[in-house]
Order: sequence, then structure tokens, then C-alpha cells
Amino acid sequence: MSKKEKKAKIRHIQLEEKGMTAYELKFLAMFTMVLDHVAYIYWRPLGGTGQIMRFLGRFTFPLMAFLITEGLRHTRNRAVYVSRILICALVSMIPYKMLFGEPYNVMFTLAAGLILLILEEEAIRRMPKVSPYVWQILFLLLAACAAFLMREFDWGLPGILAIYVTGQLKHRPYWIQGIGCCSTLLIVTIIRRLWEHSAFTPQYCFFISGIAVAAIWIALYNGRRGTDRKYQKYAFYAFYPMHILLIWVSLQLF
Repeated sequence: MSKKEKKAKIRHIQLEEKGMTAYELKFLAMFTMVLDHVAYIYWRPLGGTGQIMRFLGRFTFPLMAFLITEGLRHTRNRAVYVSRILICALVSMIPYKMLFGEPYNVMFTLAAGLILLILEEEAIRRMPKVSPYVWQILFLLLAACAAFLMREFDWGLPGILAIYVTGQLKHRPYWIQGIGCCSTLLIVTIIRRLWEHSAFTPQYCFFISGIAVAAIWIALYNGRRGTDRKYQKYAFYAFYPMHILLIWVSLQLF
């Protein structure tokens, strides 16, 4: 190995050490999710603090959408991967309905986006004579249809499209994936707001601007998992319904 190659390798290792691992991004998503849900439930008592908490809560879904596509690239068993998310979605239905009044939690949105990406990859692999661009157009239309049908789900309308777009950028640098994911979320959210003739108040604009900031966190990803402990990869699945249940319990007590 030449001196130039050694220097390039050292520089690459240094960049990896400086960035954020998948575990750290997942922990950040969990933390901001709690802030968002607490602020949603206790909006009036929290006042201005609640607005900041909901701004920070906008980091959650872009991070989840990115991590779900990154997980697809590295998982050894896609069927098990999708099954874990669907089981978590089903288990979370009861506590989610207890707290928010409806069972359509974000895990269903993540599963739908993930299934679309898997089906697209399988179609391209099994029918190589058909141009990949044709499949991309077809599955983009399917993603749009799924997003419309699941518009009442948490992050359903913009979320499925964001996951699909992020999946198409899987070989691009992480900062491009972050921009693609967050831009899709913002654009679709704004279009939906206009379609519903809802006002763009200063509070709302501040609220959704957190989505754009989330692209910075994705750009800081260094491509490393960050942990090899088996139980930690299941922590998020258990955490999601549990934190919702705990917020509901606090609402009953106080």
C-alpha cells in the first residue's frame, strides 16, 4: 500500500470516528420522539417549551425513515426484518389508540415503505430485461397510491414517499440521502397543508422547519452500526409501545 493510500485510509477512519453511528441516531430518534409525544399531549401546560419540543420532535421520522432504508441494506433476513416492524405495529395499536384515539401508528408507515422497496428490488432482480427506470416509475406510482390510502396513518402520506425516495438514493452520500428524505417530507407536508386550506402560522412554520434540520443529523452518519449487542437492536421495538403506554398512564394520574 502506497503512502497516499495509507493517508486516505487513515483519513477515512478518522471521519468514521467523528461521525454518528446508527445506534446514536436511533437513540436520538427515540429521545426526540418522547419530546414530541409529551408536547403533543401536554401542549397547553408546556406553553412555549412545548413548541420547542415539537420542533425537536420533527427530527424523529426523517431519522427513522433513513435508518429503515439503511437497515434494509444490511439485514441478513428481510422477512424477519419486516416481521419485527409489523409485530411492533400491531402490539402498539392498543396503547397508541388509548393515547391518541386511533390505532394507526407510525410503524405501519415504516413497514409499508420498506415492503415497497423490497418488492421493487425483487422485481428488478427477477425481470432484468425490464429497464430499472420503468420499475422506478411504476413503484413511485405505487408509493403515491399507498401514501394516499394510508394518509390517516401517522406520517402516512409524506412518510411512505420519503422512505421510497431515500431508498432510491441508497448508493449516494448520506448527506444527499438526508436532503432527499427531508425535502420529500417537507414538500408533501406543505402540499397537503395547501390542499386542506390550512393556515401557515409562524408557529406551524417553526414547527415543520425541524424536518429540514434533521438532514444535518443524517449527514453526520458515519456508516457504522455502533453496537453489536443483540438485545439493543430490539430495544427500539419495545421502547415504542412502552413509552406511549407510560405517557397514557401519566395522563391518567395527573
